[in-house]
Amino acid sequence: RRMGGVAFDRAQTKNWFRTALEDAFPETKMLQADKNDSRAYKTYIMSRFMNLSKTMTVGMDRSGSAVLKGHINCKRVQDPEQTAIQDGVTLPLCTAPEQVTNNSPSIENLWISETVFVRVYIMSAHKLDVGSLGLAGNLAFKPYFSASLGVDVQHGKVIEFVSPGSQTVNFYQKFVFQSTFPGTALLNLELMHKGIMNDTVVGSLVIDIEDRLLALKRRSFREASNEDFLRKRIAPKQCLRGKKERDLTEGDVGWGEPVDPELDQMYGTWLKPHRAFSEPSPIECEKLSRLDEENAGEGRAGLLRYIIDFTPAGSYVPEDPEIYGQTEFQVRLTVYSV
Repeated sequence: RRMGGVAFDRAQTKNWFRTALEDAFPETKMLQADKNDSRAYKTYIMSRFMNLSKTMTVGMDRSGSAVLKGHINCKRVQDPEQTAIQDGVTLPLCTAPEQVTNNSPSIENLWISETVFVRVYIMSAHKLDVGSLGLAGNLAFKPYFSASLGVDVQHGKVIEFVSPGSQTVNFYQKFVFQSTFPGTALLNLELMHKGIMNDTVVGSLVIDIEDRLLALKRRSFREASNEDFLRKRIAPKQCLRGKKERDLTEGDVGWGEPVDPELDQMYGTWLKPHRAFSEPSPIECEKLSRLDEENAGEGRAGLLRYIIDFTPAGSYVPEDPEIYGQTEFQVRLTVYSV
């Protein structure tokens, strides 16, 4: 949050791949797709180094037991208008289009084992549908979140007091996981109801953490090689000598508006060009799904607002975002005309 302000410094989005990658990949702005269609943006980015991602199933079970990932390259082996003879064997005519090349990089360029801390901040759930729980009388809705990454399963605090009939629950809880990637891929978030006899799943969300880490690694490569990105994000443009301290008139203290550094060619400190930090992970809003037994499919259970941060082991750990403290706000409305 900016000093003296009430606006958070994180963007809010329904499409992580668009918001997190569009600055480094400006060509994504030309996609003829809905801005909230995460599948289209993810396919466009991931197809450059991982164009195969399929759920593996056993028999008729379509729930899936694993995910097969990789990269497939196609190479034109023969001109369609000719017939090649090799070792006395006549090869069939090649029907591959001419634009098929073998220049796309493989995912193995990004296959670097890395230990990462995954921090998940569950903020709030909205438009919840708890009718299937059959709550009546003195039975109250007692939600809590269960988060799992591989074999690491963590449970959040149960919210004991929820207003009857309310479709919104504020959680503001944090889960921290440590895992090695590539490896464990799927992060499972489940909204649970604490019952008297047993607990019930209200809705769930599955996030492929491995895909996001590969995309972020690809983004770091692009940020270091995209000329337009570097021109906008590097400052100063050349080496300068700036004053060590900023002069404040009349002993002013508190927030100071950012200004360009004053130059001191004789005694100033050398300021070398540096690239700015990448934008922090956005606040995401995603649909919670649940198994619809009547229609043999998935139904909508509500919306979840959350943040996922990645920190490589051994690197600087940023402070947690201020999502826990309650703050009173005054809302003012101005009507200019009727």
